[in-house]
Amino acid sequence: MAGVLGLTVTVACAAPIYVGSGGWKGNVLLNFGDGAAYHFVVAFETEPTTGLGLINTLESAGIGFSTVRLFDGSYIGTISYDGHSGADSWSEDTPEAYWHYWVKDGPDAAWTYSNVSAADRDVYDKYWDGWVYGRSTAPVPEPMTVGLIAIGVAGLAAWRRRRRKA
Repeated sequence: MAGVLGLTVTVACAAPIYVGSGGWKGNVLLNFGDGAAYHFVVAFETEPTTGLGLINTLESAGIGFSTVRLFDGSYIGTISYDGHSGADSWSEDTPEAYWHYWVKDGPDAAWTYSNVSAADRDVYDKYWDGWVYGRSTAPVPEPMTVGLIAIGVAGLAAWRRRRRKA
């Protein structure tokens, strides 16, 4: 039914991936340039941690998440996970070909483009970090939300068609 409405939803996973340990949880949303999106819930022991602390936990979790770091080790140049990768390759032909770092300070907050590096960002319980490759727009909702929205829109369209026929 989604095809009838012209909707296409590309998702890489249906549920968040949980890693780490501790009483506080931050969220990391990855949007790769090929459309794959992943939502990680990262538990941590001491509040606050940093955006880079969330990335370090993902790398050490043994799930195949990796980065290539530049400069002093705090700048993320490449992120790879589950066969998807994005590597900084800025040029005049591809000016957006790098990782854009977005943040939101709680589940109900709006996404804002970060004005500090991940190493300098304090992350508290329920904060979100979004990494978007190749475009400067805010991260898309985590995949489950995108799927639910598409199903809801498709259901409304079907209901409306039936109502018109009657």
